[in-house]
Amino acid sequence: MYRLIVADDEMIECMVLEHIVKNHLKDQIELIDSVSDGVSLLKAVEELKPDIAIVDINMPGLNGLDAIEILRMKNVNLKIIIHTAYSEFSYAQKALQLGAADYLLKPNMKEEIIASIQKVCTLLDEETSRKKEYQENSAATQSLYELSADKWMMSLFLEQPDFKAYSIFQKSCPDIVHGGIFTAWKLKDRETFSKEEEESIFSSLKEKISSVCSSICLVHKDIFYCLFIPGEKVKSTDQKAWLSKMIDFLCRKQKRESVFFLIGASGWKLPDHLVSGIHESTLALHHRDQSGLYFFRGQEALAEPCFSQTPLYAAQSLLEDHLEECLRYTERIFSSFSSPSFLSRQEGVVMNKIFAAVYLLRVEAELNKILNIQSDRNFEFWKHFQDISSQNDILRWTAQEITELYNFLSKKNPAENPYIAKASFYILENYAKDLPLEEVADSIGISPFYLSRLLKNEKHTTFVEMVTDVRIRKAMLLLAENQKSIREIGCMIGYPNQSYFYKVFKKTTGLALGDVRRYLSYDETV
Repeated sequence: MYRLIVADDEMIECMVLEHIVKNHLKDQIELIDSVSDGVSLLKAVEELKPDIAIVDINMPGLNGLDAIEILRMKNVNLKIIIHTAYSEFSYAQKALQLGAADYLLKPNMKEEIIASIQKVCTLLDEETSRKKEYQENSAATQSLYELSADKWMMSLFLEQPDFKAYSIFQKSCPDIVHGGIFTAWKLKDRETFSKEEEESIFSSLKEKISSVCSSICLVHKDIFYCLFIPGEKVKSTDQKAWLSKMIDFLCRKQKRESVFFLIGASGWKLPDHLVSGIHESTLALHHRDQSGLYFFRGQEALAEPCFSQTPLYAAQSLLEDHLEECLRYTERIFSSFSSPSFLSRQEGVVMNKIFAAVYLLRVEAELNKILNIQSDRNFEFWKHFQDISSQNDILRWTAQEITELYNFLSKKNPAENPYIAKASFYILENYAKDLPLEEVADSIGISPFYLSRLLKNEKHTTFVEMVTDVRIRKAMLLLAENQKSIREIGCMIGYPNQSYFYKVFKKTTGLALGDVRRYLSYDETV
């Protein structure tokens, strides 16, 4: 049923029109009290929201055409039937320009009035039908876009991007072609929240993000992942500053409600590299326990350049006796890892072999943490490292190191001399202080001469080389963390003299400390 209002300054005309509607169109039309001038018509339309208005042109004050023009300027969706004694062409022309649905001349027969109103009702029916169909189609299209976004997001986690789902989602979010920033959110003190509370928090967060920025969100393994898609303008500006402001805005309400997040953020990623963004945002949270926003630093990619797992995955594979799986996994990392375009080919090899060294050291560290043991598996790590001069050398070296680590875990290496094993453990526990040969030998109950001979005959190394190897491994891991200065790192590993630290590091690895820090500090933000 549609609502109708009559606007005419002649009371008898209003009564006639109302009588016709009441007697012949009562099933289709609900009458609103008539008005007698243009100003009253505007007020009634605003307050009562009629669907149809029968309007006389000549009314006191504001005439009918002027009132209709004001309504059109306000974008009021109202069907107008002009009902007037004026037959001038100029009036009819203006009425049509203003979108009048019909133009009736007084006096007229009731059949004309009824036909005109029914004609307008038919128009309204058609519009309602089209609007409903459009809304249904829009809802279905939106649902399709949301499903395609979820499907595409999940395919990224599986490292098998669904390009069909991406192409569908792109239609609803053209800015995705410029890429975006991945974020990974964890609840601080998660154990204090129930599963239902956590789901509610993440649901609210998703809604809030979507209200301020194009995005895709997905909860995966208790982490809330969100891909921010802010568009090309943000890509060309300070992305970190933009994201920091956005995160601060999003977290402000939650902070008031004592809900705090640990948030990891990737660098800016184009669509073809968003898989890496997932892993970068996850790695940025590694070992974090304080709420706040943590940006991915380039050296964190060392933990997993292929962006699918962390060194913990490789360590677990070895512990579960899956050497071949771990080797394939490691090969995939360093076969696919590429260096920045502004580096020369040889510089790229140097950077990648540093990444490989840190990766291997972190795998070993994960194993030591899980098993609560310290490995003394070989003392030629840095000798082989210096020999690397190509990408193929990196692949061979990492495979060899992984295999030797596996053999150590599987007890497949020849039995270790107990004195060397004890000496290794003592060095690993005390490398940070001044550590003379005599102290270590005394701690295991043999003479310094005998310990030196054992190391030379069975390990083909010296005591100084053994200590240096341990210290430089620790230094490389600390450099990768990028939390301490070179001076601080030197003091932490037993080299308080900075110039001596530089000299020993260069002799052991073949690389300058400053170069290693530069490569490990590379931050991919474009």
